[in-house]
Amino acid sequence: MTLQLSQLKNSNKKKRKRIARGDSGKGGTYGGRGLKGQRSRSGGRRKAVHHGKKAPSFIRQVAKTRGFKSFKLQMHIVNLGQLNATFEEGANITPAKILKAKLVPEIYPGIKILSNGSIKKKVTVSAHRFSKTAEDAIKKAGGNVIVIERQPSHQQKVEQERREKKEKGK
Repeated sequence: MTLQLSQLKNSNKKKRKRIARGDSGKGGTYGGRGLKGQRSRSGGRRKAVHHGKKAPSFIRQVAKTRGFKSFKLQMHIVNLGQLNATFEEGANITPAKILKAKLVPEIYPGIKILSNGSIKKKVTVSAHRFSKTAEDAIKKAGGNVIVIERQPSHQQKVEQERREKKEKGK
């Protein structure tokens, strides 16, 4: 006799436990609901909705995380050691070239050069910010530093105009 798909038995089916169907089996009498009270009745459980001033129960169950996440945009950081290893002598290093070399994920909101590592090549570096020690190290190696002024966002422009109008009104 060969084994065929139509002759296989499904041994994975487990019968559902039928509670509150008499005292002979487990789950008789009260059917796991306890004695009296609202929760023992049919349809006697409240739904998870907001009831008045107190915080809802489903919100109270969420753990409080410590601290907060700052919404201030953080500049992408590039170290001098990375620039020294990636670029050639006499290179003109711009944010676009730093992005192309995959040292940062994107140019926005800006690139800051820090002095971790050392630079021994004469290069011209353009970035949005430099640490003082990084700037000194690039100049000491014979290179140049160009600080790029960031263009303000639309929201920053609106806030600036609002401040100027307020000052004119005084």
